Amino acid sequence: MKSKILLLAFLFSISCAMVSAQNPGEFISVNHKKVWVKTSGLEDRKFLQPLVILESGTGDHLEQFDKVFDQVAEFAPVLSYDRLGLGKSDSTDNPISESSRVEELRELLSAMKLVPPYIFVGNDLGAVFSRAFALAYPEEVVGLIYLDPVSPWENTKDLVAQLNQEGKDGDALLSDYKALQSKILANASSAQKEEVDFAMRILANENLTWELDPALQIPLVVMLGRNKDIRTIVNPISSDGKLLNEKLIENRINYFQELTSRQPNSTLLISSNSASYLPLQASTAVSLLVQQVVLSEPLKRIWSASRTLDPSDFGRFISELRTYIPSFLLSERDLNMIGYSLMRSDLYMHALVLFEDNLKNHPNSANAYDSYGDGLFAVGRVQESLEAFQMAVQLGEEENHRDLGLFIKNLKRSEEALSND
Repeated sequence: MKSKILLLAFLFSISCAMVSAQNPGEFISVNHKKVWVKTSGLEDRKFLQPLVILESGTGDHLEQFDKVFDQVAEFAPVLSYDRLGLGKSDSTDNPISESSRVEELRELLSAMKLVPPYIFVGNDLGAVFSRAFALAYPEEVVGLIYLDPVSPWENTKDLVAQLNQEGKDGDALLSDYKALQSKILANASSAQKEEVDFAMRILANENLTWELDPALQIPLVVMLGRNKDIRTIVNPISSDGKLLNEKLIENRINYFQELTSRQPNSTLLISSNSASYLPLQASTAVSLLVQQVVLSEPLKRIWSASRTLDPSDFGRFISELRTYIPSFLLSERDLNMIGYSLMRSDLYMHALVLFEDNLKNHPNSANAYDSYGDGLFAVGRVQESLEAFQMAVQLGEEENHRDLGLFIKNLKRSEEALSND
């Protein structure tokens, strides 16, 4: 029978929750239940700017992510919360499952009027719930970061067999390790035990998988800790316990190396920090990963937005995108190429919006004026296109632009169109 061997980080996080400084937060009422949340940057959130959602580990409180929260708040809107039954939140009326946790979060986001898109950062079991949300609502999630997610290989049967093959007494090691886990669970709340039981069940039933739908083309980052020297606050760890934990970490790394090698748009990072402690020990590294995902694929986001937004909202999206995406990721050339792709798709007004924005940010570019002229001409604003082409020719002559001949040709096209009216 497969069951999860609870990592000793669980004890560490419970102990830390008792001594860490309390951060400001608030209760949100959701279906007559109070949910404890902490947010930053919601008032300044831009149109369609991703909201970063932090999902704590097995039975953990939102304080686990405090260091990460503070750093992410410097560059993105962010939300952390206590799942129902944990921390300061009220108890849950539903049996814990992936779907129940997903819907509880959906209800919270709805109550707070927090619209997509979302980027999830899930630690341990929080990664399970993050993936479940992305699969249930793929159009709402634009990035996933897993921190030490539990692998399907973390089960007693395989661990004992592996240790026995290596000449060690796997059963004895497991018995010693389980005894320590019993002490840990004795200090846990009923809600924490429920999450632990849920994690054990999905492994026992072989229901844990990390595959994503190939159609879900979003960035995925998996970060794993490899430090095998685990320490806890309350109980010392025997050398046998460390040996078993070492095998757990080895299995986890092997599994996710294989997964990310075949998963599109995925990255695997191995940290020298301890497994399951990453939000505490490697907060800066985690925050930098979040920033990497926040800044990833802006051109793809622009293209996607053009397919779903009307020209007015598309213009607002482009304008506000520039407030949190650095200019070097939105080059004049790349935006020009998207603009002409939009014209080939008969999205002329969207193309004009993009060309106009490009010109606004590159006011001395002959090419930007020429492209803007093309956009104006395509929507029938011929007189304005003539003026744009004139500027393109003037600037092109000053810099001896390689496409000066094309600029002149476009100018003549506008002049002929006006003369024929």
